[in-house]
Formats: sequence, structure tokens, C-alpha cells
Amino acid sequence: PHSRARTLLDKEPLTVPWVNTFKPDEVFVDIGANVGTYAIYGGIIGARVFAFEPEALNYAELNKNIFVNDLHGRVTAYCMAISDQADVSVLHLSAFVIAGSHHDFQDNWWEADRNIGGRLIKRDARPQQGCVSYSLDELVAKQVLPQPNHIKIDVDGFENKAVGGAKAVQGL
Repeated sequence: PHSRARTLLDKEPLTVPWVNTFKPDEVFVDIGANVGTYAIYGGIIGARVFAFEPEALNYAELNKNIFVNDLHGRVTAYCMAISDQADVSVLHLSAFVIAGSHHDFQDNWWEADRNIGGRLIKRDARPQQGCVSYSLDELVAKQVLPQPNHIKIDVDGFENKAVGGAKAVQGL
């Protein structure tokens, strides 16, 4: 997780300048929040953040980061995937480690296997955990979160599903 903080300005060089444009109390939705690097930064600069991270270890670390930065009530984390529909399925993990990425939700409809770190890993040989998903449209309609002003999506090949479930959200 410390490597995530060290690469804040390098890994996604346009993200921090973009977050810096947020006005106080604007709503920032972070889909694929991981351990919360950008969610925490958004909360620190005054945005109201809703962070979605389905992987259990990352979700726990995200909540620790909210706690140690005293961002309760400003950053809210949910342990769920954002997709184009409500579902209960499986999250196939690339590895069971904190700050891991390249996990696959559902039935891996776009590929049966995954190339991770230069090696092909069969989906059924990977660790997995149960996972729920909702669409962003459904969460806004149910008033779980307000209409977002800003949305970040970093879901490793699942972007079309996340965007597909946000058609009614203004600005998309």
C-alpha cells in the first residue's frame, strides 16, 4: 500500500490535477478505489467521496485510510462492484494481497484466462471471493448517493459494464 502513495503523482499523472479542480462538497464517485489513494485525496481537498472497492483486503485498507485521515462522513466506502446490473457473483482475484489489482468480476465473459504479470493464469486456479454489484444509476435512484459531479473508473477491463450502468447519471 505504501507504493500506491509513492506513485500518486506518477502512475496516473492527470488524475491529481483533475481532482484538484473539484469544488468543496462536490460529489466524487471513485469506482475501483483500491486502497483509496484518490478517494482519500478527494476527501482531503473537500469533496464528498463515495468509494467502491469489491476486493476484501483493499476494502479493509481503504477503511483504515479513511480512519487515519479522519475522513468519516466525508469519504464513504462500499465493498461492492459497480456494474450494469445488480448481481451476486464471484470476484476472481489476481492475488490475495493488499493493494492488488487486475481482479475479474462475474464470469469473466471477455476471457477465460487472464495474463497477469506476463504469465497466463487460469481463472479457476485463482483465489476468489463472493461479491455483489449494483449499477451507479440504481444507487443514485435509491438515494444511496447523490448525483455525482465527478466519476473515476479504474476497473481493469470492466469499464464498459461500469459505464453501461451509469447511463442515467448526468454527464455520461
